[in-house]
Amino acid sequence: MPATAVPSIDVQVQLSGSSGAWTSLQADLLSTMPITARYGIQSNHPSEHIAGVGSLTFGLNNAQNNSGAKIGYYSPGHANARAGFDIGIGARLAITYSGSTFYKFTGRLDEIQPVPGQYRGRQVVCTGVDWMDEAQITKPVAVPTAVERSASSVSSAS
Repeated sequence: MPATAVPSIDVQVQLSGSSGAWTSLQADLLSTMPITARYGIQSNHPSEHIAGVGSLTFGLNNAQNNSGAKIGYYSPGHANARAGFDIGIGARLAITYSGSTFYKFTGRLDEIQPVPGQYRGRQVVCTGVDWMDEAQITKPVAVPTAVERSASSVSSAS
């Protein structure tokens, strides 16, 4: 009987800006908190034509036994905070199966919620949102009516 390939799941972030490299958080992902990703159109109702805001939720180890060996490593503003880890950085969900990597979610961190308390779980709950969040909050720009013009002339018109 052939061996069954087991997928590898990873959350990656861009700690050095939107053009920076992606950094794996796999070592600090909490196995006790499921990774949840939602994206695309969530219904098959005939009136649903546009996807809602996609989200990615995951938990990180914020205790001293994390990859940085520091309490508060994933708490922005903390003295031990990981450099570059903050709201607004790129975040994606990578699933590797049989040697191929698939990115099932790409967006930016929207919430970072450290669990407070010295004697609590020392974890951080993070939520990312996809581009549909930007589309939802961006005010559309008025485009003048154009008749009998090519697409390239309309896009360059002022």
